[in-house]
Amino acid sequence: MHGAEPQANGTCDVIMDDGSRERFDLVVGADGTWSRVRPAVSDAVPSYSGILFVEMGIDNVDRRYPDTAALVGRGMTFALGDSIGLMMHRDANAHVGFYAAFRARENVMAGKSEDVIKAELLTMFDGWSDRLLDVIRRSDQVVAARGIYMLPVGHRWKHRAGVTLVGDAAHVMSPFGGDGANLALLDAAELAAAVLRADWRDALPAFEEAMCARAEMSAATANIAIQDVFGPNGFDHTFQMFSAHRSPAPG
Repeated sequence: MHGAEPQANGTCDVIMDDGSRERFDLVVGADGTWSRVRPAVSDAVPSYSGILFVEMGIDNVDRRYPDTAALVGRGMTFALGDSIGLMMHRDANAHVGFYAAFRARENVMAGKSEDVIKAELLTMFDGWSDRLLDVIRRSDQVVAARGIYMLPVGHRWKHRAGVTLVGDAAHVMSPFGGDGANLALLDAAELAAAVLRADWRDALPAFEEAMCARAEMSAATANIAIQDVFGPNGFDHTFQMFSAHRSPAPG
């Protein structure tokens, strides 16, 4: 798909990569950070946060590396400091996925082999516990180097008939609020309710305004949080954040 083009009669054309077109009553851009539909309603472009996540993984961790399995545990484990971090999580089928995260130029890992990437990460994390360095050493693959991007907080657009946005296409933000996927699900549910109405065309502007207003505070706090987590006091910030949400001891 190349893009979308609203029409004067309130419909919208979807333009394919080969130049062909199909016309629809409503086109929904649910195509993420680099949405091909967003330019039909907005000139906003996601900006790079300055923070890069290198995604890696370890297969069959329980059998091969029980000490790493114990370190990661059954949920998610953070190791943070010096504006860098390892974020490790337990997946299905005895797999551990993790991110090595740090401040860097946007394309600093482009074109590098997996061996070179691992060697650079081990140098970057030099001095950390061997238990943590082993997570990098033992990785079976470098899945991708992913920059963290975000749209301007409070992103909105003037409604155009025949096209709308949901999820990251409408309000991509840092993942350090934990709200992105939940907001996208709610966007979709509320859009479905709107299009089931007899006057669905008239309902869309109100849907868009409510969606954008709901996402604004989440985006603001998430985009600040990622800078705090990967700042000089990232460990203290994260520890205090989780401590504030811990249930009080019984009795």
